[in-house]
Amino acid sequence: MKLLFILHTISNYGGVARTICHQANEFVSRFGYEVTIVTFNDLKNDGFELHSKIGRIKLYYPVFGANPAKRIINTVRLKRKLKRLIKGINPDITVTLQNIKETGWTSSYRPAGKTIVESHSNYAAQLPENGSLLRKVSNIFVRKLIRNADRFVVLTQRDVDSYGHICKAVHISNAVPFTSDRLPDYGARRVVAVGRIDALKNFNALVDIWAEVSRKFPQWKLRICGDGPRKDALMEQIQRLGLSESVEVGYTPNVADEYLSSSIMAMTSKQEGMPMVLLEAAACGLPCVAFDCDNGPSEAIDYGTTGYVIPKWDKELFARRLGELMADEELRRKMGEAAVAKMDREYSDDVIMNKWNDLFKSLTDV
Repeated sequence: MKLLFILHTISNYGGVARTICHQANEFVSRFGYEVTIVTFNDLKNDGFELHSKIGRIKLYYPVFGANPAKRIINTVRLKRKLKRLIKGINPDITVTLQNIKETGWTSSYRPAGKTIVESHSNYAAQLPENGSLLRKVSNIFVRKLIRNADRFVVLTQRDVDSYGHICKAVHISNAVPFTSDRLPDYGARRVVAVGRIDALKNFNALVDIWAEVSRKFPQWKLRICGDGPRKDALMEQIQRLGLSESVEVGYTPNVADEYLSSSIMAMTSKQEGMPMVLLEAAACGLPCVAFDCDNGPSEAIDYGTTGYVIPKWDKELFARRLGELMADEELRRKMGEAAVAKMDREYSDDVIMNKWNDLFKSLTDV
């Protein structure tokens, strides 16, 4: 089977690029598929290693960040080039992403074979009920793109329910990107949080919560792993609340070590697709406490079994549940072990990649 991915870039180190590269590598190594990845927005080196048998084509028709006139010209040129490439590759299935409107026409382009559009966001973010006129016009194109696709793959069952009236939506979550052969030290007095320090990750709420719980647990530390545009404001907040001794902030190249050096994971995001940090932390054996944002936490966490999902944006209840875990090492161990079992049962590579394979076969009658 021939698979073609058309993406804007995989040169960054973000979660989407990592997920796509991981999927492509697995499709080659597990199932022997012929995979080609085409990108068109930059010529930089790929952010993640690809299997040697994956075909890699880099085009340069930048649309993101270009002025309107240049974007239109590049979109027209890109379409011409991609049509030639698609005819030459003759894929059985072409995969694009929901947010790449410049390739939406592939959903009705016969030489592209069966078409799949992947979403790495959520319904509320992609098709908000309220928004500017420009956003409403954009939503028309998004709806057309996903309606014409043979399948629209979303990360949560909640999004299947939300998109069901528009398109043929199916739920395939991301797989856990790594596992650990050892459990964390549940005696560690350390809470970890991971993510880009921006408005959506909402770390300022976590610091407010920490100001409350740290009074009862002065020997505990909070480690926020990340960097981003809100870092300076976050550091000022930490200093203002007198938390400089108990809160550490900074980027880490090895997040697995951070999980295994902690005993609890906390997430206060306002919005997610399926938060990879929750899956990673759970796979490493951490119980997790998270706000019930759109989307993911309510499916990644079994309430009271692998962690706690807190109604938006109840800081008081979040602090109370976090404190319950901080006070009880045996509870942390019990929930952490249950989290590992859940990840293996529902989010392992075997489970997720077989779902993809079943989808491919159902579309091509293989």
